[in-house]
Amino acid sequence: TNQRQLINETLNKNYLPKLNLSGQATYQSEVVTFPEIPTMPGFFPEFPQDNYNVELGVNQIIWDGGAIKSTKASQYAANDVEIQKLNVETYGLIGKINQLYTNYLYLIKSNDIIHLSINELEKNIKILNSAYENGTLLKSDLNNVNAEKLKLQKELIRVESARLNLIRSLNII
Repeated sequence: TNQRQLINETLNKNYLPKLNLSGQATYQSEVVTFPEIPTMPGFFPEFPQDNYNVELGVNQIIWDGGAIKSTKASQYAANDVEIQKLNVETYGLIGKINQLYTNYLYLIKSNDIIHLSINELEKNIKILNSAYENGTLLKSDLNNVNAEKLKLQKELIRVESARLNLIRSLNII
């Protein structure tokens, strides 16, 4: 609405009268002189060498054939297009923010699940260490469980890095 008011105010100024003021000053190095007539002294005046001219003009639109009205209509249409572009960009930005936030929540849940899995593996490793020390478990089986723990720790680092990148992206937006 403010944009339309601004367009109206700007284009309605075309209906106002326009004043033009111009001036000119000249100096003639030579002027025309006429010979004196003896029977009529002062019949031909003497022309001055300097000349001044000032003009004031007023222009007023009486009828413009609908030019200003059509200009307003095209400006309104251009303004509406810009508003729609902003709405589309805003909608896209909101969608992107929602997607990033959903991914962020997913990564937090993944982080929690990985921590729970690591805690469970640590409990199992303690039990398997006892079994290994008592000779009922092979070293390779214990190493396999430790390898799974390392994989989970590596995944935890990847998830944390992705979460921090998402936070940076959200901050930028």
